[in-house]
Amino acid sequence: MIETRAHTFVPDVRVVGKVDAVAPMETIIAEPMLWSAGWEFSRQHGGPLTQQVMDALEPERAAMNAVMEAQGSYICIDTESQDLLEGQYPSIPGWHCDGDGGPTDRISTDAVVYACFLSNQPGGVSRTTFAAEPLTVDVDLDHIWASVHRATERFLLRRDKVNDGDIIRFDGNTLHRSSDCHRNGWRYWFRLTIYRKPPKNVIKNRVQVYTPIESRG
Repeated sequence: MIETRAHTFVPDVRVVGKVDAVAPMETIIAEPMLWSAGWEFSRQHGGPLTQQVMDALEPERAAMNAVMEAQGSYICIDTESQDLLEGQYPSIPGWHCDGDGGPTDRISTDAVVYACFLSNQPGGVSRTTFAAEPLTVDVDLDHIWASVHRATERFLLRRDKVNDGDIIRFDGNTLHRSSDCHRNGWRYWFRLTIYRKPPKNVIKNRVQVYTPIESRG
């Protein structure tokens, strides 16, 4: 028997800053990649692109600290440099939300996320798509994101794409998905998540590229 629970996803996305949308390929390639890194670790070990985004986020620090104090949460920063081909997906192609609420509640509505994307191509390589209207879904609790993806593809009418160079803020109840690459190129991706897990402060040397499997969420 399938156990479902109705959940309403309400998008909350806004632009809070801007950086240069285009960077040289060599700069993107040379950028150190971070996984679950704290603010200070990212300042010490992140490359010039990461520093550029973090500089632009300084006016948001007070708001970030207020969230962390209220929730007892942490800042975790992830960055990636990706060599992408037309038709590939730079991140999860299924509709999903960021932040992990744990095994019993995978929709972490209290997470706060800041993100920015840029590439070596004017006009970008892949622009992330966000829901632009609320959507209520009967979520299959055994297959949460697969069921959310199917319902979103069927019923979501309004969608917006983020521009490269925009620093956006959204919450853990905002549905989004990557878009397939419309041209070959290098892409830099920055995400700062405020949620329950403490940082691990890792520099990584591998990234994932996704293929268009519609059920993956």
